[in-house]
Amino acid sequence: MLRKLGVLQNIERYAVIPNNIAIHRYTDGRILSEQNLLPHCGSVYGSPYLLIHRADFHYVLASAAKQLGVKIQLNSAVKGVDFDKPGLELDDGTVVQGDVVIAADGLRSQCREALLGGKAPPIPKRTLVYRVTLDPAYLMKHEDLESLVDYPEIHYWIGARSFFALNGTPSNFAVLGPHSHVVFYPLREREPCNLIIVAPDTTTEFENSSKANLSEIKELTKNWEPRIKKMMGMVASSTKWRLQENMEMENWTSKQGTFTMLGDACHAIIPYLYVGLIYKIKYD
Repeated sequence: MLRKLGVLQNIERYAVIPNNIAIHRYTDGRILSEQNLLPHCGSVYGSPYLLIHRADFHYVLASAAKQLGVKIQLNSAVKGVDFDKPGLELDDGTVVQGDVVIAADGLRSQCREALLGGKAPPIPKRTLVYRVTLDPAYLMKHEDLESLVDYPEIHYWIGARSFFALNGTPSNFAVLGPHSHVVFYPLREREPCNLIIVAPDTTTEFENSSKANLSEIKELTKNWEPRIKKMMGMVASSTKWRLQENMEMENWTSKQGTFTMLGDACHAIIPYLYVGLIYKIKYD
């Protein structure tokens, strides 16, 4: 799809191409399974497996849109939708009209609620995601962490009741660990790497996202393999957010045929293995 849109070459300038997916035992780091990505994806699917920072991805797509004459207007929150004209009313009272309205205003979509005719809040899935970034320069100072930077791969450490399919074979690692998993991957060459911890939601307050206490993630990973604990010791700050999805809709398009939706506004799903992004690109 990116090739058809004419943006793949620019995407590849910002992206990292990982060599493999490696799945580790959480207690000792032993590799349980591997899936080759380079050259496998190129030879089988005709395109590489790419890791790219969301900001870089948006930049490339926005630049391409501007070259086609698309006007991008920021700071324009939508207050209401007119399905007949069709048009939008913005928070400042401005009315914008066009031939078709395509709403892509995310998980808490105002346009979705306008189409449904009532409130439609996201549904929490009792799962928390912690995100930290790690400086490759610090990782390179440790012999057992060097390869994470020098040889780009996607690393999973799988915990209890985590189900994973690799090479077409579902694997149940229910005996391996504490109801959570950790993912490590680079996003930009020699720039901060992402470390993601997915764990059960044990909070009592309803917060969509907030700053995480570092003691939380250290407690979550205290029995994990030495490399994980070492990386947690390098963490200066972390954010956490609740995974949520939307109730399934019967129709994404207005009866007038002048309004439709795409992305999380109409089919928000739990973003394991980037399925949210993939759905946006492939099906919308």
